Amino acid sequence: IPVLLPWGDKERYDMVVEMNGRFYKIQVKTANEERNGAIVCYARSSHNHSTNKKYYRYTGQVDYFVFYNMVHDIIAIVPESDVGDNSHLNLRISPAKNNQKNVRYFSDYSF
Repeated sequence: IPVLLPWGDKERYDMVVEMNGRFYKIQVKTANEERNGAIVCYARSSHNHSTNKKYYRYTGQVDYFVFYNMVHDIIAIVPESDVGDNSHLNLRISPAKNNQKNVRYFSDYSF
């Protein structure tokens, strides 16, 4: 898969990949925070201007997020449409204790 890297650091994506004649913008994020059997995947960037920390979402600016968890050494590739307007996504690594059915698993987005 050809990977193209932007020149400079002002783009809203980290790389572009070409697949089947199409180009896709990819944002790569580290996702190491775990809560109750789920990995928290933050789909936002932040800027700190002296005392005001501001967060920015990627809605409509990327095609996919790649989330990497160093603790388990796993990668998930998530379409931006699955994140939507949310600032984060919880992807389970173990089943919910209450047998909840509508959950997203990290493995659903891995290969």
